[in-house]
Amino acid sequence: VAVLEGRWKMNWTREELIAVGIPEKILLKDLPQKGWVVYEFRAGRFRTVIPNGTALGRGTYSVEGDVLSLVYDAPAPRGYIAGHVHRHRWNVYRDTLTFSRFPDSDADMVLLVNPLTRAR
Repeated sequence: VAVLEGRWKMNWTREELIAVGIPEKILLKDLPQKGWVVYEFRAGRFRTVIPNGTALGRGTYSVEGDVLSLVYDAPAPRGYIAGHVHRHRWNVYRDTLTFSRFPDSDADMVLLVNPLTRAR
């Protein structure tokens, strides 16, 4: 889906990560109080990149209508299982990408923290 492809940036705080249900015990002890992450979607592949340029996670994605499925490759980031499917409802309005939980499915909780904006 062309409208999804590209780079999307999300700002977060440690408190927001915990508020959406990410267990504090899986957050890195040296995780700053706030930061950002970029999700890159291209040709059925995705990766997450942090400010120092490190790709924390990579995998595949597929889209069926307004449902996005993500599957992390091994080695998966802390708190994720390689090969496990995470489903979300998604929507792009102007240059803002939002996600919500898909019923009866696991979600990538980070995507639920805040809307993402297109990164150029």
